[in-house]
Amino acid sequence: MIGVLAANRRRMAVPWTGSNVSIAHLGGQEYQIAKTDGGNSTAAAWFPEPRNGDMRFRVQPQQTNAYIALGLTTATGVTLDTGPLAEQIVLRGDGGYTASTSYTANAGPTYAYTANQFFWFERIGSVARTYVGGDGTFATATLYHTFASDASDTDRPKIAINLQNASVRVIYFPL
Repeated sequence: MIGVLAANRRRMAVPWTGSNVSIAHLGGQEYQIAKTDGGNSTAAAWFPEPRNGDMRFRVQPQQTNAYIALGLTTATGVTLDTGPLAEQIVLRGDGGYTASTSYTANAGPTYAYTANQFFWFERIGSVARTYVGGDGTFATATLYHTFASDASDTDRPKIAINLQNASVRVIYFPL
């Protein structure tokens, strides 16, 4: 019984907060985060509290021309670009995706993506990985890129959005 209670506590939905975004709870641990301000200035959503330990996110862009990055950072607030994000998956405004580390763009090859395609970002110990595709379950996704990660960091997950009216669905899974 105690194990079940602990598992349920770990699976509790974690609320996002943000700037220049609307955040809609879709049920369970799924949220839709949409940029609300006009123009191509950056909007962002982040966890109010840092998270340590292992974690995984499923990311699903709602359009192909959105510039969306999901990664880990120690900073809150809106930043001008993805530089403050550590390891990250980047869905580019030109309809391509890549993996990056801070300001190091294109850490992996760039491929095209479609609206509603699934992407996964995880950090387990000192390794961060990005996965692509599948039917929405992690077991069906394909490994895309692996990073060395600083497991001692206590980071907050953050999503940066830099295109008017762009939105993304995201689910957080503590591991």
